Amino acid sequence: VVYWDEAWEVLVRRQGRYAALAAAQDRTLSAPNLVAWIREGLSPEQKQEQERQLEKRIQKEPGLGVAHALLGYLRYDQATGGCLNEAHDLEQEANKAQAAGRPEEAANLAQQAQARIRRSRELLTQSVELFQQDLRLCPGQSRSRYGIGRSLLWLGRPADAREWFVRSAAIDPLNWLHARESVLYYQDYVGA
Repeated sequence: VVYWDEAWEVLVRRQGRYAALAAAQDRTLSAPNLVAWIREGLSPEQKQEQERQLEKRIQKEPGLGVAHALLGYLRYDQATGGCLNEAHDLEQEANKAQAAGRPEEAANLAQQAQARIRRSRELLTQSVELFQQDLRLCPGQSRSRYGIGRSLLWLGRPADAREWFVRSAAIDPLNWLHARESVLYYQDYVGA
């Protein structure tokens, strides 16, 4: 996928998905939703292959900013939709093991959860770096400003995240709605 229009074309026309968007000629898909929709229904192997192809594209055409942004959103998704969910599940299992009087198992599960949290932070840091590269290549767009904001939010830096959300919304005011949803989701997760 090279441009957002090409991604829209893949989703709507070639794959026959989101027919309502096609009928309305709606091309307002947000970048993170676009990445999620492209990956929807793919097996883990297909997702890995998709990621390899994107990394190859970046190596072949390092000046292609949108490829950096897409890979940034993939890293963000791996961190929040993968590692953090796994960490949460492991923490719950550790609590159950502790309550059942199995302290060694609980300690092992807690260590695994901490490893998943560390991996999540690494992926979020990588996503910020990828978004920053996109901004160096394509400084006039909002997608990576918003992506940096989301990544910083999950890295526990809400004040910095807000600053990037403001920068993104200055270019595309609809990003305030996306930012609000991101903050509410983050608050729900932290409160759980």
